[in-house]
Amino acid sequence: MKKGVRNFRLLLLCCFLIFGTVFLSACLKVDNPFLPYKERSFKVWPQTTSHYDLELKEGNYFEGVVIVRGKNDDLRFYLKDPTGQVIEEVEVKREYRFKGTAKRSGFYTFYFDNHRSLVTSKEVLLRYGVR
Repeated sequence: MKKGVRNFRLLLLCCFLIFGTVFLSACLKVDNPFLPYKERSFKVWPQTTSHYDLELKEGNYFEGVVIVRGKNDDLRFYLKDPTGQVIEEVEVKREYRFKGTAKRSGFYTFYFDNHRSLVTSKEVLLRYGVR
């Protein structure tokens, strides 16, 4: 009988722990407002510009980081909206964080310009999230 009571108590304890964990995780759930972050990495050769297109809907919020590796860890980064207007432009030194809200639906193009470098290619990591 003692063994049966002990097994029952262990079963009860396990059920309590499992349901308690599920309940707490549901109550404490913090919704990540972003889709999972996406990463793209590529090489930008000397005297060239590479680009990446991202389709956004009007009102989408986006944010991310550009990380540059290569001699001097620098390049020119700019972002164009679907009409071709430059909405952000900066000289990146190692890392640059960006964010914005799409004012219209369409493809937003991220440009990575390495024209200032005569002989050195750059490794670029683009990491971004959209909601």
